[in-house]
Amino acid sequence: MRLCHVKNEVGGWCRDDCAEGAVGLQPMGPLREKIYFTDFLRKCYEEADVSPADVEYLEAFAIGLPESDRMEMEAVDAALCRPGRAAPLLVSSVASNMGYSEAVSTLAALVKVCLAYHKGWPARGLHCTTPLAVDGVREGRIRVHAAPAAADARPPLQYKYAAINSLSYSGNNGHVLLQGYYKEKMMLLTPPHIEKQPNLDGHLQANSSKSLEFSEKSNGGGERQALALYSRISSLAIFRLNIIFFKFTLAIIGSQGLVMEPKEVLELLAKGGPNASPALRPSSRIISEIPGRYSSLPYLVSISGRLETSVQHVIEELRSLPLDPESIALLHSVHEKPTVGHMGRGYVILSPAPEEGSPPKVLAEAYQYYPDLRRPLCFVYSGMGSQWATMGAELLRLPIFAAAIERCRQVLEPRGVDLMRILTDPEPSIFDNILHSFVGIAAVQIGLTDVLRELGLKPDYIIGHSVGELGCAYADECFTLEETILAAYSRGLVSVETPFVRGAMAAVRDLCPPDVAIACHNSSDSCTISGPAESLRAFVSDLRARGIFAKEVPCSNIAYHSQYIAAAGPALLQHLSAIITEPKRRSERWLSTSVPQDNWSKPAAIFSSAEYHTNNLLRPVLFEETARLLPRDAMLVEIAPHGLLQAILRRSMPSTCINIPLTRRAHSEPITFLLEAIGKIYIGGHQPRLAVLYPAVEFPVSTGTPLLSHLMEWMHDEVWPLARYTPAIRIWSYERKFIISLHDEDYQYLVDRRIYGVPCFSAAGLLLLVWETYAMAHAKRRDEFAVEFHRVKLAGDEPQVHEDRPLRLYVAIQRGCGYFEVKNENSLLACGVITKRNIPVVTANETSTDLVDDKVLQLNANDIYRLLEERGYSLRNKFRTVARANIEMNKAELVWNTDWMTFLDGVLQLHALQRPHDGVSRPVSLLFLGINPEAYSKPDVVRAQLEPHQFTCRGITLKEVRLEDRPWPAITDLTLNSLVFMPHFPNHEMNVEEAIHMQLQIVADNIENVTIVQQDDNTFLLQEHIRKAIQNLRAVRCSQRFDFVPAARKNIGPYLLLVQELNSQVLNALPAGSFALGINSNNVRVDWEKSDCALVSCARTTVGEIQLVRRRGVTGAPIKGSTGII
Repeated sequence: MRLCHVKNEVGGWCRDDCAEGAVGLQPMGPLREKIYFTDFLRKCYEEADVSPADVEYLEAFAIGLPESDRMEMEAVDAALCRPGRAAPLLVSSVASNMGYSEAVSTLAALVKVCLAYHKGWPARGLHCTTPLAVDGVREGRIRVHAAPAAADARPPLQYKYAAINSLSYSGNNGHVLLQGYYKEKMMLLTPPHIEKQPNLDGHLQANSSKSLEFSEKSNGGGERQALALYSRISSLAIFRLNIIFFKFTLAIIGSQGLVMEPKEVLELLAKGGPNASPALRPSSRIISEIPGRYSSLPYLVSISGRLETSVQHVIEELRSLPLDPESIALLHSVHEKPTVGHMGRGYVILSPAPEEGSPPKVLAEAYQYYPDLRRPLCFVYSGMGSQWATMGAELLRLPIFAAAIERCRQVLEPRGVDLMRILTDPEPSIFDNILHSFVGIAAVQIGLTDVLRELGLKPDYIIGHSVGELGCAYADECFTLEETILAAYSRGLVSVETPFVRGAMAAVRDLCPPDVAIACHNSSDSCTISGPAESLRAFVSDLRARGIFAKEVPCSNIAYHSQYIAAAGPALLQHLSAIITEPKRRSERWLSTSVPQDNWSKPAAIFSSAEYHTNNLLRPVLFEETARLLPRDAMLVEIAPHGLLQAILRRSMPSTCINIPLTRRAHSEPITFLLEAIGKIYIGGHQPRLAVLYPAVEFPVSTGTPLLSHLMEWMHDEVWPLARYTPAIRIWSYERKFIISLHDEDYQYLVDRRIYGVPCFSAAGLLLLVWETYAMAHAKRRDEFAVEFHRVKLAGDEPQVHEDRPLRLYVAIQRGCGYFEVKNENSLLACGVITKRNIPVVTANETSTDLVDDKVLQLNANDIYRLLEERGYSLRNKFRTVARANIEMNKAELVWNTDWMTFLDGVLQLHALQRPHDGVSRPVSLLFLGINPEAYSKPDVVRAQLEPHQFTCRGITLKEVRLEDRPWPAITDLTLNSLVFMPHFPNHEMNVEEAIHMQLQIVADNIENVTIVQQDDNTFLLQEHIRKAIQNLRAVRCSQRFDFVPAARKNIGPYLLLVQELNSQVLNALPAGSFALGINSNNVRVDWEKSDCALVSCARTTVGEIQLVRRRGVTGAPIKGSTGII
């Protein structure tokens, strides 16, 4: 089914005249005004631009309410059945089959419609013996599909349009328009399933050079006979017959080229496309036109899932079901793009089973964890030595590869080169001609590159070894196919035509004789040597006798990449210049192995020119040096007839790299090996478009194609939030979770409240979270919701706020009684009762102009917070809310800065100051707390009075607060300090730690909170000494802050800059009032009188002079500090 249009509205209620006191329109179940619903349906079809007469089947809402059903049928008759309807509208209702299903009734109707169009007829309604007597039913415009007669049980559908009505009790009206779809699934034949044709083997063996012609009129149809031909030819490996697919034709290639009539096919292929010959006869329409046909290739399926087990589940399902090309095409389409959150990846390669309907044969499978990290993709093109007999025979089964080879064959054929014989001949002697090696390797690399390109795999890096740089030029789009194959041909041609010293090449791991040159730098322990044949072979024999690896490389007795091939340079340059008329610029992803990295920016290396590739033949191969530039997590895909460089890559590249060869010499299943390599690339994070390898499947797929939904597996070990609607009468409690992190901007100010040097979450903050949750439960804002707390108990110490992990708080409030609990993990922090109530506002002397006389409030904020600091409190910035107080601490002024947490914490600070204790006093219970937020709006100063058992201020009443004294924490690491006079410029040589300690004290005496900017974490010699000195200072000054920030954040006011070496550049960039600490190791003298900076302190140490410099400020304030704690 195809969804065409959906319309939804609220309205059309009927007047309920029976409801006493009813005013206006009232919902009366699913009953609507007929005029309204008729107009609603007509608007729906106008919006969809579909004629109502085209609707053949309607799933009505009809739930058995006579008035509602009558209204619906009359509106349907008026909107859908006249004028212009040729056949009666078939009407049914799923409610007659399963009853009224409330919220899912429309979904149930949708399922019934889909099943109807899947089967070809709708299921008839039940329990409806007498249809409604409406005009549309009586006059035949509407046919209720509920008659018990057998003839009416399966009315055929024409696959036009179907519709669904939806009416709700709340006044919602809906109409869904769907278009029917049915595509008959063809009986798919595979090569193993087709009946063998008599004497076909003998016919082909006896007439291998003759043409094969088939007609649609012969022997029961051309398509089936073409399939039979396809089956038999695919199985005749002895003739090396391979298939090329085009859009409308199927060509057969043998050792003699094209061997299939009619002549139009030959003309078509020669001109390079299916549209070149409009006179194609029907006899050329063969297997390639059959949609959804089986491929002769094994099917590679890529799979991803939330976990590896999800991928394994899909693979097991594919193994157990018959192979369906349309299902495979759906999976290919799904996995063309990555799915976020899928942490498992894998692949499976399937081949059709010998018996029809049986599960497929699994050729390979793999799956593993995927870290959601795409590895850089590198194409590696190897060179001489990767050629082998029949290296392209099986690969020609790939349509993309075969099409590329055919184009190469057409380029080389006028030059007398039989490319098909080079790729398919089983005789190794064919490569005695070095020209065959060059064009064969280049052709295979071109074909494999085209395959990867069609798959959508784009390399991040390209690197080639020797002649492999021709493949680099093709992959980098510097060469066309024709230029690449002709450049390889030219390279082979000059090798054959130029007289050389009889030479040889070998891979070795030892020093070379004087007349033998190193041709290729393969890796740190391997190289390829080149030189005279006799000398080189004697050297190889000597190495083998000594147990050292040495192996001769087939090179047709030509010593490439050495001085012995210099004579071929001019001829090759002439040939390549004729081919490469407009050289293209090499991209940054192509890493050259024939030019040293220092020369990459020179003109000779910038372009893929004739000069560049001539240099490639003559100069050594710098593969080892260039390979070091590849990323450590790269995926290296070797593109060649054989993975020649695998051993070198495994030894030279980091173990974190992945090496994937596309081919292997004399492998029994080259296609399967290639598909496995593509699957490994997918596991590495890339998205190959696998559908391009197989016959095209038309979407939507045929009806009856297995669904994919059952392949999804739920992740049961993860808890997912579930949104549920709960009526208010069923709500028993209100719950809320808070995650408090110092990295969140809303909570960063919590570091300004420390107890015994540790940031703690205030008890006032816990009550604030309860208040906020209670207000949300009543759909109110906290600032407009007055509350009372009763019998509150605070258990345990206040929760600490850590920098490396968040604080998780859980608030639960029981509905009705208002009992609440606040927990951290499983620890109870607070409990009590919260209720809603209007709190009387204290109005006496509430303005800031009528405050208590200064003679009464003798302590200012600095005095108050110095007292708190002596007790172990460290309160900064917002938490300093007590402005003034008297000596008895029973009258005070509090600063209201629109933050309830800091304000209520100030109230508790006053209670702590009344305690005769020299440490921290924490609240453990309170009898009553009343808060009226309406008394507070803009910032102000509030008068407060603290009596023996009650605290009152504007809008707040607090009774019976009980506190518990906490002792000072035990000192685990005792340090004995002494207070001594320390000159800023000592005459004697000091210990490094003492010097750093002294100078940091000077900085701390002049900057309240020291912000330290470290210029270089790796090279600063005093790093450990500074951190140790800061630790000692913090033990003495618990309120002093020393914060390290990155060097990029220098717009933070005065700070301390740590540098390796003090110089003019550093001093000029220093802001006013900031310090710089560094080492003057070279005894550089600065005229400080003329400088904008002042030398504050200088101490001679074993590492040099440690200097403390300060940039002069505007006011020129003196430097504080002349004593030190040592």
